[in-house]
Amino acid sequence: TRRAIAAVTLLLACAAAVQAQHEVSRDGTDQARVESLAVIRFECNDITTCLDGYAHPPAYEECVALGPVTADSIRLDYDTAGPGSKKVVVSITTPSASLSYQISINEVFLWVRKARQYLNVCRSYMIFTGDPRPLSLAPPGEILDGLCGAYRDMVTGENTCMAIANDPRCSIERPGDLHESLVRAMAPMPTDPSSSAALELKTLRHKICECSCYSSIVETYTPMFHQWAEYETTITDGLAVLRTMCSTDVVAALNPKVAESSSAQCAQNTISVSMTAAMRAVPVASVFTITGLNGDLNKIEEAVHSNVAIGNVAWVPADCTEWCSKSGLCPSSGSAVDDSCKAVPTMADGKVTSNRCIRWCDKDAVLEITLAAEVAEGASIVFDIMLQNPTYTQRAPTVQVSASGPGFYSAPTNAVLFDAPNGILAATDGPAFVVFETTLATGACESKGVYDAGAHVWRGNCAGMRESLNVTIQPNVVLKPGARITLDGLIRSGNTTWPAPSVREDVPGFFKDFAIESWEPTGGVLVLRVTAGEGAAEIPAGAVTRFALDADLPSTADGAAGSGARKSLSISASRGGTRLLCAVLPKLWQPVLLAKLPAAKTFVKNAIAQTTCFPGECNTIKVLVSINTELTNGDEASFVLHGLRGMTRNSECFDVACDTGDVETIPLADSIDGSNDKNLFESETGRQSSLTWKAATGTATLKLARGARMLPYIDYQISFSLKNGYMAETSAPYLEINLPNALSVVKCLSGVTGCTGKAMSMAAPVEVCAPGFIAPTIASQSNPWPGCDNDTNTLTITLTPNVDIAFPANVSLIIGGGPVRELNISRAHFINASGVMLPFMEAEWGRVFVSLPRQPPVLSILENEAMVAGTSYIFEGTLINPGRPQPSPPLMVDAMSPNFIISSS
Repeated sequence: TRRAIAAVTLLLACAAAVQAQHEVSRDGTDQARVESLAVIRFECNDITTCLDGYAHPPAYEECVALGPVTADSIRLDYDTAGPGSKKVVVSITTPSASLSYQISINEVFLWVRKARQYLNVCRSYMIFTGDPRPLSLAPPGEILDGLCGAYRDMVTGENTCMAIANDPRCSIERPGDLHESLVRAMAPMPTDPSSSAALELKTLRHKICECSCYSSIVETYTPMFHQWAEYETTITDGLAVLRTMCSTDVVAALNPKVAESSSAQCAQNTISVSMTAAMRAVPVASVFTITGLNGDLNKIEEAVHSNVAIGNVAWVPADCTEWCSKSGLCPSSGSAVDDSCKAVPTMADGKVTSNRCIRWCDKDAVLEITLAAEVAEGASIVFDIMLQNPTYTQRAPTVQVSASGPGFYSAPTNAVLFDAPNGILAATDGPAFVVFETTLATGACESKGVYDAGAHVWRGNCAGMRESLNVTIQPNVVLKPGARITLDGLIRSGNTTWPAPSVREDVPGFFKDFAIESWEPTGGVLVLRVTAGEGAAEIPAGAVTRFALDADLPSTADGAAGSGARKSLSISASRGGTRLLCAVLPKLWQPVLLAKLPAAKTFVKNAIAQTTCFPGECNTIKVLVSINTELTNGDEASFVLHGLRGMTRNSECFDVACDTGDVETIPLADSIDGSNDKNLFESETGRQSSLTWKAATGTATLKLARGARMLPYIDYQISFSLKNGYMAETSAPYLEINLPNALSVVKCLSGVTGCTGKAMSMAAPVEVCAPGFIAPTIASQSNPWPGCDNDTNTLTITLTPNVDIAFPANVSLIIGGGPVRELNISRAHFINASGVMLPFMEAEWGRVFVSLPRQPPVLSILENEAMVAGTSYIFEGTLINPGRPQPSPPLMVDAMSPNFIISSS
């Protein structure tokens, strides 16, 4: 047995050596290229008989299908079957396939003898350059008939060769003579161009060139001639004649290359075909023909661009066939083949199932481009053709470029693929998001978030904040207006009635042309539609696009009891691509919208303000508080406001109906109408919407009411009223929250060591002002000259008290700067809140306002009369000026009341 194996190995090696002797005379055709173009296929249904050179000697076309006889044509491998095996592995490598069989070890010797004879027959068919043609070999025309009969198209498997040979349009001189005519036309031209043989050959070639089938003949027969050339090397020269004989112009090699911009299904794909006018200039009006661009073209006038001037462009689309496996996925734009063929891809373990549909083209597209100007020798020529990839994978076409023009010709040449390992227009990649990720716009919870004054919210990912989620995507297909993006997993814990996240429109450079198509809160499924309309934008393919979503986080941190597990966020899209036909496959990310718990409980806002500092007035104290953690009645929290000085409880300052009579209870009010914040609190005795007031310490205590709940990062604003005293006092208010249930000891939500609370922010001091007049002034005088002739001077004096001056108070006016002159008040008035001027004690001036020599004028306030705090009173009186000039004297005002004294204001 081992001798048989050695014999066959020696036989194959000898055949390879014989072939190597003739290698220099061959055309050097790349074997890989031949394999890729194999149209004559070797078939072996029974290994025991298909290589039997005695019982079934091979026909010529079978040897061509097997390929040239080399050491690699047939191999025996005794060891591959494994120790103790009684089988020998037989491998057959052909230009169209690689086959493997096993035969019994007991039959290997006889099989080797038969295979040796088979190879010998094939060896006898091989003719190398310089070898005489064996008489036993059939004429080339008959060989071509046999090869054509065995022809199978590389993609469709159909015999397009016989279809051409039997087509009456493809006959040259008589019906059915195509093969005979081709063989004759491919023969070398006689050395004497004027001989009858040369003239006859030229006439035949001219007839073939005029045949309407010429292009199809070249395209179909070329791969078959390449395989034939492995057995008869002269066929290579004949093929070169066939491809160039229809042009008497200068033949130029353009060496085209082809590349694509996208391999995604449904994507817009720019096919770049580049070449160089290496041998000579390309004349104006030359026509470039590019075949194999088997994509969809929208508008031809917009689809072709070039670095050279081009004129007319003509397009003949491809004729293609589609097929989908019943157990696979259908095209996104098509209908299901059966119930098991789903229109939308499914996901398993985070992986997307691939599309099991495919398309092939029975007839390639043809693009013809006419030059509008000459292209200089050595210049590059680039055609960019914008096509639409099919909706699913297709067989990668071979792009072929040819050109012809006045005195110029370039034979059809396969373009070399550039950076396209899977070929162009194969659409091997499903529509997908190449990049999908999210980031937190304002930092983590540990950074305490950022307050957005415009939206009046805290942004961050702490529980209770508004999270701004920056979403980064990079689809491999364009998402035009009308496309829909689905984000699945925008879940927030706590309840299933959360509103839809909103699209932020205030982030520079972010995409914002979205409309919310639908929202399903239970699964957190948000569908965004790319909006249409004037100036509407699209999400481009291959570029990074960012947009931002706003979502309010729950008040309870995730990870706490009852918050539940979270699923990962995923993104997908529908109506993708230029024609809105394709579904973009889902892509997973990590869970989002996870509410965090801050490291320490503290105040977010803590502010206080008052309405007036005037003595004796009712003063509304306004408190604003916001915390960073949720509080409920179970926390038994109490807010304690310390440091209010100079103020007392007075039922005059609130609605009598709200007065309980308890001297330590003060009703609360809402600082913002309708907020109902006051209902969150109660007094220490349990009275709703009230606080407990300790006058001795100036302390107000508010407990969180039964059933109440304070959410984090929400502003709560309440107010209550106290009456200011008559002594000047400045408060230093601070606020603390006692949490007795926290670790069984009293804790302060203050951030200050020692549970002393947190000082409250103030836009203006919280204080009680000292009684006095606000800037008393001499507004005007009628006579500025010395009073030598006892001329009178009428003064206008304005007084505005900050406290009510009522009976039995007295007011004294002192005009300094020299001897006091008698001031006779003639009239007084004031302007009320409505802006109306009213008289003040008009009938009493002669009796109550008397100026004694060297004593100031005294105004005694009558019973039932008063100077009201904050109201300006204007007095007019006359006196006689001093006899000599003096500076403007100061005006001093004193007042005496049972409750206060104003001295020399």
